[in-house]
Amino acid sequence: MRSDHNLVGLEEWGLTCIRYKLRGEPKPLEVINGVLVKNEREQISVEKYLKELYEFQSEKDYQNFVESFIISDNGMGAKAQLRDKDNKESEMKSKSEWVDFKEIKENVSMEEILDHYGLLKCLKKRKDELIGFCPVHDEKHYNKNSFCVSTVKNNWHCFSCGAGGNVLDFVAAMEKVDIRQAGLLIQKRFGVVSEEDKKLVKEKRKIEEPKEDKKNPGEVVNPPLTFELKTLDPEHPYLKEKGLKEETIEEFGLGFCKKGLMKGRIVIPIHNENGQLVAYAGKYPGDPPEGESKYKFPTKFRKSLVVFNLNRLKDKAKDERVILVEEFFDVFNLWQAGYKNVVALMGTSMSDEQEKLIVEVVGGNGRVVLMFDSDEAGVKATTEVVERLIDKVYLKIIRLGQEGLQPDSLSEEEIKKALL
Repeated sequence: MRSDHNLVGLEEWGLTCIRYKLRGEPKPLEVINGVLVKNEREQISVEKYLKELYEFQSEKDYQNFVESFIISDNGMGAKAQLRDKDNKESEMKSKSEWVDFKEIKENVSMEEILDHYGLLKCLKKRKDELIGFCPVHDEKHYNKNSFCVSTVKNNWHCFSCGAGGNVLDFVAAMEKVDIRQAGLLIQKRFGVVSEEDKKLVKEKRKIEEPKEDKKNPGEVVNPPLTFELKTLDPEHPYLKEKGLKEETIEEFGLGFCKKGLMKGRIVIPIHNENGQLVAYAGKYPGDPPEGESKYKFPTKFRKSLVVFNLNRLKDKAKDERVILVEEFFDVFNLWQAGYKNVVALMGTSMSDEQEKLIVEVVGGNGRVVLMFDSDEAGVKATTEVVERLIDKVYLKIIRLGQEGLQPDSLSEEEIKKALL
């Protein structure tokens, strides 16, 4: 019989003991609240499993065995009871939160999980696999090529210690928590929305009146322009200050306007979903004078009926994920970093018409990535858009973390890391 008195608590001991005994099994068994979970359908009590595993001669032998691990009435070891108050409160709070295991496994990849822990760069690529050192076991099972990740099956396995499984199992092993807590961590870190949250949003929609911003029958709004601004200056210093490359400036037709309605501003052509030029927006190069707005739009132009840059990816949106941002310069920065499938709301709210345009373009099985500013307005916008799109497309939320951080200020390396 294996004994390890450094372990505390039935859950911690059971998990380690089972992994030790069943070394080589692709998916390790998990112990959750005294129940041994073999898979999503098969469960067995820890007591029954241990009795079958070790074939105790009597009930007293089993009780002595359990007591040797200092198990208390609530199933926790003495040291485990000394965990700080904050952790206990966090655990109590987590029990009231929903975890959607299916949604997590379908929408979060092992590559994303590994990158979060800084491990992705340590592994070697071999066809559809990543190979390297196992990060979840000790030096007794040390082998530089024992850890294997299948990028196709989205699972992992260590041929030395026998641990393995899906993204949930990996986070559980790294954080030394159960599967449910691992699921909560993944949902928080990667913005996975559970089915239960979707139900709550639907209920909320039944109570709240939706905002209407639609075209009236027969109304002609945002008609195609009959002219183009030809004398814009594409070499204005502000464009270089924002880090825009020459090809980006040329692609989007950007330039400084010296006369007319947009005088003194960087002009941005706006096209509808069909590629027709419908307006010019003007951004003040720097902090605008008191009383002036950062952006200026034509008086009769309704930006709520247009999704910026949607015309450039309309034909391929169903095959690629679409990245949704707030502003023009967010689009420019991501576009020149290699992410051509990026569109903007031109603000922090989504209208009914914008919602409809995005859903129609990406399709029912489409994927939309939300990448809004990390300020209060951006967080609010994220919540609003999630409520609108949650039951129409597959969603993923990119949280930039540091308050005030914006997509247009990220370096190419930071963008790639965020969108990995």
